[in-house]
This record gives sequence, structure tokens and C-alpha cells, in this order.
Amino acid sequence: MNIREIKEVDAAAFLVLQKQIDKETSYMLYEPGERTMTVSEQQKMLQTIHKASNSAMLGAESMRKLVAYIGVLGSPLKRKRHVGQIVIGVVAAYHGQGIGRRLLQEAEIFAKQAGLLRLELTVMKHNKRALALYKSVGYQIEGEKTCSLRIDGNCVDEWTMAKILSF
Repeated sequence: MNIREIKEVDAAAFLVLQKQIDKETSYMLYEPGERTMTVSEQQKMLQTIHKASNSAMLGAESMRKLVAYIGVLGSPLKRKRHVGQIVIGVVAAYHGQGIGRRLLQEAEIFAKQAGLLRLELTVMKHNKRALALYKSVGYQIEGEKTCSLRIDGNCVDEWTMAKILSF
């Protein structure tokens, strides 16, 4: 498994990956078919991330095909430049192979090099597998977001989680 930066030239493949994960799971923010970004828009988004010193988009490849990704999205605001928001997705066929853990570790390496002090994410409370992974690599629950999402007309609660990298 190769983990590398997702670049502008990967925009089409990255979009395909995101749409596949959206179809496979209800744990992601986008519902199937809701992601309407074009390849050109994806390229611009990746360019913006690449230019930001506190942001990165990393992908995991298997046989030269993207099968998972993690984004560390930093803020341009001075008071929030030390914080990275995490978003992660893994193709279902690759679950249980340690890819998510490796991506989280690589994201942390990037974050430390970029001077980030805090990584944060949200996870649906019923996503026990992801919750266990995040806890196992040092993320702590900081709060609950009640009815923060609506899925199939039902309220879904989320945990807010964070990991402090250093003081």
C-alpha cells in the first residue's frame, strides 16, 4: 500500500473514489449522487489545498489505484491556523486492512511538520468501528452534536473528537 499526496492530476480519479465511497456507506457527509463537483472544480480544490501550508490531501493506492484518502484541512484564520480538520474515507473492499490507521498516522506526521497542534473530526455516534479506530490512535471525545445530521429523515448524533499533538 502506497500513501502519497493527491495532486491536481489525480482530480478525476479522486472524484471517482469519493463518489464510490459515498455510494458504499452512509457514514460520509455526502449522499450517493449528491457530490456534483466537476473534475475542474476538484483540480482547483486540490490546488488550493496544495498551496496552503497547513492543509494536505493524502491518498492510499493499491495497484496504482486510489482506494482511500485523508484530508487535513487547515484554516487561513490566524486564530485557527494551528487546527486541522480531518476527513477520511476508505473503499469498503479495503476495510479492516489497517489503511485508515496508516492514513491517520501519515496525517499526524504532516500536521506536526506543518506546525498544527490540534486535529479534529466528527463521527456519527453509531459508527462504532470508526470510533474505536480514532480512540485507538489517541483521539478523545470532546462533545456531542445532537441531531447534527438527517439521514433518511432521522436525526443522527455525532461525536466531536480531537487529538492534541503538542503544546
